[in-house]
Amino acid sequence: MWFSGLYSVFKHFLNESQREAVRVYGSSSSQMKKAIAELHKYVDPANLPPEYGGSSGPIGQAVEEKVLQELVDRVLKEKGMVACKDDTPSKTKYRDFMDE
Repeated sequence: MWFSGLYSVFKHFLNESQREAVRVYGSSSSQMKKAIAELHKYVDPANLPPEYGGSSGPIGQAVEEKVLQELVDRVLKEKGMVACKDDTPSKTKYRDFMDE
C-alpha cells in the first residue's frame, strides 16, 4: 500500500511512455491475480516459478539460479571474499575472509 502512495508522487517525474510501461498492483488476492495475468502476457509461465503462476522450479531452485550462484561464489573467492548465507534462502550476505 505504501508503494502505491509513493509511486503516485514519483510518477509525475516520468515521461508518458515510462508511465505507460509501469504497472503497480496491490497485494489483495484480486490484484495479485491481475498482476500474474499481465505477467503471463510477456513471460511464458513455463519460465516462471510457482510463486508467480508458473511451472518452473521454486525461487532459488532453478538450475540457472544455482549455476549463477556458483559463478558468484567463485568470483568472490577469487577476490578474497565469501558468501555467507543466513537462514533465508533468498538472501545472501558477502563478507571478507578477514571477518571470519
